Amino acid sequence: MNTSTAQAAIAAILFSTSMAQAHATLEVKEATINSYYKAVMRIPHGCDGQATLKVKISVPEGMISVKPMPKAGWTLETVSGDYAHEYELHGRKITSGVQEIVWSGSLEDSHFDEFVFRGRLTDKLPAGQKVFFQTVQDCADGTVAWSEIPAPGQDPHDLKRPAPGLMINAAAHDHSHAMPAPGKKAAHNNYGDAHEITHVLKAEFDTPETPLTVEPVVISGAWAIAGWSQDGRGGRALMKKDKDGWYVHMCGGEPFKHAKTLSQIGLPHDAAMSLASDLADAENKLAPAVVAMFDGFGEAIEIGRTGHGGHGGHGAHTQSN
Repeated sequence: MNTSTAQAAIAAILFSTSMAQAHATLEVKEATINSYYKAVMRIPHGCDGQATLKVKISVPEGMISVKPMPKAGWTLETVSGDYAHEYELHGRKITSGVQEIVWSGSLEDSHFDEFVFRGRLTDKLPAGQKVFFQTVQDCADGTVAWSEIPAPGQDPHDLKRPAPGLMINAAAHDHSHAMPAPGKKAAHNNYGDAHEITHVLKAEFDTPETPLTVEPVVISGAWAIAGWSQDGRGGRALMKKDKDGWYVHMCGGEPFKHAKTLSQIGLPHDAAMSLASDLADAENKLAPAVVAMFDGFGEAIEIGRTGHGGHGGHGAHTQSN
């Protein structure tokens, strides 16, 4: 055997060995409390040469509002149940949700693939520690269970089938202590975000003759969408938060339901995805006629902080549908 042939043979052996020992892993291995996390689970191989026919991922306690991404050629199921704790999401109490995700299809042993879902990481999760997503591959004549959780101080690499882990980081705190702008902003500075958003809209547009209704309000970081109705008309307000608090960035209708539109406006991808998903959930609880009223606002109008109290802000809510 010549040198080049020997090197090729050794490389092939090392490659096949590394593939056999490769673990199921998360693409992004750390995230922050009170944020939305997009999990991309990588499945590296099958069961001793057999194709993977089913992938099951268990959602750890403390991750809520979970939604999986469908895969072409695979069927998708979720298993829901009661949480061990009660959680709050955008002003709503959450006591149950998705606890397991199951994709069924076929993934050859010689291929790898990714399985995607997203959810909110709550403050019930332990900052500075890992949480684990136990993952099981079912094949025709066997199972590979990535389910071993390391004991405190144990190196996960010592385990044969370690569960994919996610490091939970504490949320960053804003130490700027910026003072609120004078006037009405100071009156509601201590309210929660949803209360502040409602207050901002009502302070600008509510009148005794034509009261303004604000519902629902969904929030992701420094962005939010609030549905509003007034005198038989309605729409969606895209809200933005800066050092002085929340303000109306734009008003629009049906396009504001879509993550693609929000991304084109300039929202970060994760915020756009989160708002679109949460808005769909919230509006599913409303009467269809109300949602249709929001959809019918017409062409989007940019307002901005300087539009508060001016004709731009008022016009946004009085445009004909």
